[in-house]
This record gives sequence, C-alpha cells and structure tokens, in this order.
Amino acid sequence: MRISLVRRGGSAPVPFDEFGRYAAACNADPSQHIGYVGVESDEVAADFEELEGDYVFAAARVGAQLCGLLCAEWDPAIGRTWLHGPWAGTPELMDQLYDAVRPVVPAEAAEHELFCDAANSAVIAFAQRHGFSRGGEHVILRFSRERLGDLAPVTLPPLTPDLFGQFAALHDRTFPDTDAPSAVLLGRKPPIFAEVDGDTLLGYVALKLRPEFADAQIEFIAVAESARGQGVGARLATAALHEAFTDHRYRVMDIGTSNPVAQRLYEKVGFVLRRSMRSFRTT
Repeated sequence: MRISLVRRGGSAPVPFDEFGRYAAACNADPSQHIGYVGVESDEVAADFEELEGDYVFAAARVGAQLCGLLCAEWDPAIGRTWLHGPWAGTPELMDQLYDAVRPVVPAEAAEHELFCDAANSAVIAFAQRHGFSRGGEHVILRFSRERLGDLAPVTLPPLTPDLFGQFAALHDRTFPDTDAPSAVLLGRKPPIFAEVDGDTLLGYVALKLRPEFADAQIEFIAVAESARGQGVGARLATAALHEAFTDHRYRVMDIGTSNPVAQRLYEKVGFVLRRSMRSFRTT
C-alpha cells in the first residue's frame, strides 16, 4: 500500500471524479458518513472541486485501487482546518492518512475539525485517539416537495446592496466560525433573500442551489436579535422553500442546525430529521 498527496496548485492534477466516487460510496453508509459532502458521486466531486480554502488530499492505494481518503482544507485567517474524512477500512490507515496531511497543514490553522454521522463510530474513535474534544450535536433536516401545499405562500425580496453592511454584521456575528464569512458569501453571490422593516434587515436566508445535481439547501439563515420570536425565521424558511421549488428539478431541500430552538422551528414548518451528526475539534 502507498499513500500519495495531491493539493491545489500542485504538479499533479487532483482526480476529483475518482475521489468523488470513493467518498460518495463510503458516505452512503451511515457508519462511514462524513457530514461535509453528500452521497452522490458527481455532487461530491463538485464539492471537492469547489472547496473554498487551500487543501491537500491523502489517497491510499493498493496497486491502482483507492482504499482510503482524507482531505484537509484550511483557512489560516480563522486558524482552522476541516477534515473531510478519513474514509478508510482500519484505524491504522485512518491514522496514516492523518499523519500524511498534517505536515502540509500550516501552523496557523492548528485547530482541526471533524464532522460525522453519529453512527460513524470509527471516526468518533479516531477523534478520541487524536485528542479532539466533543463539539456540539448537529442535525440535518429535510423538506419534501409534496408537503409544499401545506405552507402558505411567502415571497421575500432578494438582498440588495444597500443592506450588505447589515447583512455582513449579522452573518459574521451569527456564524463566527464558518468557512464562508460574509465577504466570501457575497463574493459567491448565492441567492439571498431578506426580511426587512423599512431599511432595517430583520433576517436573511441564503440558498445553495445546484440544479445539475438536483441539490437544494438552505445554507445559512439568521434573524436579527431584535426580531427573534416574531415568526421571522419561519417566514424565511418558507420563502426559501417556495423559491427553490419553482424549479421542478428539486424534490427535496435540506437544512442543518445545531440549535435546538431552530430545529423545533424548522420541524414546525415541515422539515423532518434526516441525520444526527457529531462535531469534534482539537484545542
């Protein structure tokens, strides 16, 4: 067996399609599921190709056959590295993949994060072996198109440039640890819809829509502190559903949260639990 490294800007091209097929096949099993990517090979390949930060992949092979994979993606500005994986059949190989990427990760990104299905006991044991601390619990919820008729129509306007300052302040305050801070999100220009009162931003919802994969997600949703408890969150989620499902290629929409209050809100709208997740970080 050999382990090789490929990275952004390296001399060898990254085989995104092969890595996507391998990771998607592993992810289809809850006991191997890593939360950053899905279970469709072309979608996972696209997720890898669209990574925001710098990254390195460690790939283990027996002959030409891929038998283990770990991607480390980092952002020195916030001091964090996200581990996509490890996907491997043994604890020893998981450790070898991690040992292979660690020398490449800059010291400025020393906080490492894992995110996996609660059923992935192998990665949970990996986190314990390497001194990760247990983070919060996280759930992924799903809304199916056939339930849309149960919701009253809600239409919200797109976020306009005059609200960018308020949006940036609310987004970065609500999601201080995200790999997509406001500057990155506005640069990407995803569909973002706003609830406003005059010229005051009450909340927003940002969508991740990839019709080529029939993949629709609520990527971020936030309500200003002064507007909470007034139904703004439910209106944002409902508007997102109506907006996405105008495209008949989408059959479901997913959303993730680690906030039990938000989970109850989404369940009232009609989302149902799809996965229970666990996060871990080094300190």
